[in-house]
Amino acid sequence: MINERMGIAPYDGLSKVLANSALMFVRTVVEVGVNFLLSIMLVRELGQAALGTYIYASSLSALIYSILGLGINTIVTREVAKAPTEIHKLVANGIAIRACITLPAGFTAAYFLSRIIPMEGDTQKIVWIVALSVGFGFVTDLIFGVFQAVARFKYHLALSVFYKTSTLLLAWVGLRLGYDLFFVVSLFLGMQVLILILSTMILVKKVTELSFGFDFSLWRSLLCQSLPLALSGFSETVNNRSDSVLLGSMKSVRDVGIYGAAYNIYLGIGLLFYSLVVGGFPALSKLSELSNRAVVNLFFRLALLMLVSTGIVGLIGFALSSQIVFLVYGSKLLAASKPLSVLSFALVFFGLERLCMGALISMGLQRFVFLSTLIGAIINVSVNLVAIPRFGYMGASYSTLITEIIMVAMGMFFLLNKYRDPGFDSHRLTTSPN
Repeated sequence: MINERMGIAPYDGLSKVLANSALMFVRTVVEVGVNFLLSIMLVRELGQAALGTYIYASSLSALIYSILGLGINTIVTREVAKAPTEIHKLVANGIAIRACITLPAGFTAAYFLSRIIPMEGDTQKIVWIVALSVGFGFVTDLIFGVFQAVARFKYHLALSVFYKTSTLLLAWVGLRLGYDLFFVVSLFLGMQVLILILSTMILVKKVTELSFGFDFSLWRSLLCQSLPLALSGFSETVNNRSDSVLLGSMKSVRDVGIYGAAYNIYLGIGLLFYSLVVGGFPALSKLSELSNRAVVNLFFRLALLMLVSTGIVGLIGFALSSQIVFLVYGSKLLAASKPLSVLSFALVFFGLERLCMGALISMGLQRFVFLSTLIGAIINVSVNLVAIPRFGYMGASYSTLITEIIMVAMGMFFLLNKYRDPGFDSHRLTTSPN
């Protein structure tokens, strides 16, 4: 049952969404900043090879867990927001799925892939440690989703900031003492386990009691609902990684470095605006219990806010791309200003696309999310195959922009098509309160 001391607050409109989005914005700023500082630290202390090894291990783990994460985090968050009285059962079984399926399956996959793919030095062991760390992080993320669903973003924010700043401090101390990358990522694993323990303690004390009975019928229900999200998550990972992989295969590592520098800035800024989507998702899910049309109405209010804010930032990025790249990376990567000027326009569609997908998921229409993401991945890979041989890293930038535009168009089409459907809210009318 829900802890009576909790006093779960309902989401009651745009003001509540913006308040929670502000907290998520702070969290994202900290994460982006820490990740950037960590990359600089690894390069300066251990060299580019160490940074490359860390990125490789992280990318491989991200690809594995994008499908084995099973997409249940979003479904549990949505269901808790809709039916808080079911939180005990939903959370216990959600954690059990992540701990009993996702974590061991993800590590096993990483282990066997590391045996198959040729790897030098300690890369294999680093892949194992990073895979474990990401797996524990996936369990923790489900608990963070519950904090989000019950409007307690402050716990999510506090734990995330503590984890990021602590890992940065530990990495700095370890590197200054002369330890290698394997030691540093082992510290990250220890911190991830600690955060999981702390988040579980807060969950039990402040939100709900836990007793891990295995309700396999609920497992089946959660997994069936989340399967499209798991597949769409995998498609999105392919979407995000294909340009760099194809660019390195068709051109050179230099081109990958130039494009990657611009893409990191684009993605970092995009994640800041993604905070609005994260903050608004519980409100959209709550409204879907009463009226799907109300969900679409709130979506358009959030979309207008997203469009204005990303439009302003996008224009600044286009106009000042050279200055931004020089400020972040110095004079050696000034060529990255060209792809950044294109990606600045893609930023506008980055936020709108994720907001569209969030609205569709909140209404239980995740099959359309999967379809959009799958089509987006196919388009992204196809355009890259055509554009990269001719335009190099600029071709990869054009591919990203085209893909984001098409995905926004598909998301809007699905939303408006359902909105115009006379039976769109028919299942709600018989259950809505008077």
